[in-house]
Amino acid sequence: MSKPQFQIYSLNVRGLNTPYKRHALFRDLHKSQPAIVCLQETNFCKRRPPFLKSRMYTDAYHSTAQTKSKGVSILFHRDWTFVCSAQYVDPLGRLVILVGTLNELPITIANLYLPNDNPISYLRKAYGRVRKMSSGTLFLCGDFNCTPDPEVDTQTSQPRSQARSPPSSSKQLREFMHSFELYDTWRICHPDTCDYTFFSHVHSSYSRIDLCLVHSSALSRLLEATIGIITWFDHAPLTLTFEAAFPPRGMRNWRLNDSLIVNRDDVTNTIQLLQEYFTANMTEDVATSSVWLAHKAVLRGHFIQKGAQRKRRFNAQTTALLRRITVLESQNKTSPA
Repeated sequence: MSKPQFQIYSLNVRGLNTPYKRHALFRDLHKSQPAIVCLQETNFCKRRPPFLKSRMYTDAYHSTAQTKSKGVSILFHRDWTFVCSAQYVDPLGRLVILVGTLNELPITIANLYLPNDNPISYLRKAYGRVRKMSSGTLFLCGDFNCTPDPEVDTQTSQPRSQARSPPSSSKQLREFMHSFELYDTWRICHPDTCDYTFFSHVHSSYSRIDLCLVHSSALSRLLEATIGIITWFDHAPLTLTFEAAFPPRGMRNWRLNDSLIVNRDDVTNTIQLLQEYFTANMTEDVATSSVWLAHKAVLRGHFIQKGAQRKRRFNAQTTALLRRITVLESQNKTSPA
């Protein structure tokens, strides 16, 4: 029997004030269904509290600025019960710290959006607050705006000889991680791989600035780390899989997909199925009440089958498109143009 697992999804969304971007975000989240979602640069304004929830992500915590800039959010999937015992929300919109339990697993989750100027100075201050509140397994996620090792975590169209010298922030980040026994989860899983989470259109360069750091004591729970592809934004999502203490709450009651009774052909097929069912089963040997009750199960099976067929077609088209994007993106990462 496989061990229960949960996923952490971290992404810089570059603003969520437009309905399209919120729709695109939840479309991706509903497909992968991670337990914890860490979002950076939501750009919500403090004067208008954000509404960033869906039927699957009903629990959300936000840090917003006075203007439409910065902002971080943490969302929890409804099947993973998060009980918050302590929290800190940065008034500048750069940090959210949550302490509690996730399906009875004690955790501390911190979501960061570090500034471009002197990011490690802010990181040290933020981590000092995290250490005072921390309880259980610590997850430090976010956009760090610097890379641990520029030699392997950046790719530019310029020759290396013409590139700028490595920034001091990278060295400071490595020293910070070493001093507090924090580990870069993606690099732990991919020690010899070069991949990136951010593409700069201005500089035509890639970099891996989106990280999730964990303490050495949590490495035994780490199962997998993946970087997705860049689609509707200029950052790629970072997805981490960890061992959980208890599984999610499981499946809920079946609900009809309304789109299956809108198309004329679908409606015609459903009517034909019902006519054939009642013609074959309305006999003197079978009670009318039994026929009526049984038809609900037949109809539900019909809709489940139609929904599965439609989902397979849609997933096949999506997979083909993502495969093409992945190939082109890999080519551009190797040689940006």
